[in-house]
Amino acid sequence: MFKPLPALLLAAIALVSPLHAQETYPNRALRIIVPYPAGGTADAMARALGNELTQAWSQPVVIDNRPGGGTVVGAQAVARAAPDGYTLLFATDSTLTINPHLFKSLPYDPVKDFAPITVLGFQEFALVVNPAVPANTLEEFVALAKAKPGTLNYGSFGNGSQPHLYMEMFKQLAGISVEHVPSKGVAQVVTDLLSGQIQTSFVGVSAAGLMKSGKVRGLAVGGDKRSPLFGDVPTFKEKGYPQMYARAWWGIASTGGTPRAVVDQVNQAIRKIIATTEFRDKRMLAQGLEPADGTPEDFAKLIREDAQQWAKVVAMAGIKPE
Repeated sequence: MFKPLPALLLAAIALVSPLHAQETYPNRALRIIVPYPAGGTADAMARALGNELTQAWSQPVVIDNRPGGGTVVGAQAVARAAPDGYTLLFATDSTLTINPHLFKSLPYDPVKDFAPITVLGFQEFALVVNPAVPANTLEEFVALAKAKPGTLNYGSFGNGSQPHLYMEMFKQLAGISVEHVPSKGVAQVVTDLLSGQIQTSFVGVSAAGLMKSGKVRGLAVGGDKRSPLFGDVPTFKEKGYPQMYARAWWGIASTGGTPRAVVDQVNQAIRKIIATTEFRDKRMLAQGLEPADGTPEDFAKLIREDAQQWAKVVAMAGIKPE
């Protein structure tokens, strides 16, 4: 008469266990995989966030740097991890929305293999020129480029990098011709810009100091509104280019299939950290990163829209996947 009871108890335990596991998350160490080398801005931001999460959860949060392949190596590690929320990706727009259009094949699916958690923040880029360029405004720059097509050069971090795509987008919108000179990193772009080897480029946070010192001239900023980081430099929208977009983003994602309860818990914890004055001012704004605040759905929407946008830019620019 009572023989079925053990089976019923086992069934009940099977139902309760996943719920219990979610309720007690996290109960062991976590990893945030950063697809960049140690010592950079992304690494510093990940470590600052990891320290805050360690305090909030009383569990170690380890930063695991996995550079290589244009962020592909780190992303692949997260895509192949167990979908339990204990392996997180320090995600960038390059990883999830640009790489799919630059590589013929990737060892991960940017949609199916990841669970978006939240956007951390945005970094605006400014279009700047060497002071020797006879253009004090965006209008004058466009007029100069049209009058002398192909004579102006612009620098980027390499094919498919954000400055490359930003300028290709602006070229299409403004109907101008500017020649691409790819280099090996931010420092080289700035060096070439200051020396006059290139006349213009899209530059991130480092542009602020260069503008203040008069070493470069800012023409327009790629965000929705003027950035205090770049002073009185107008936006592209103010100058008649409402479709122009020049801002990178960072976010946190987990492996695809991570339970929604875990995704929500990480989302809420990170948004609470970002909302603190200390973290916003000293860890984000001071690094030129505009804090964000959003749900997993907001992040998923951003990824979809960015992916569609860069697909069009890459195609129109004639950039061939490798």
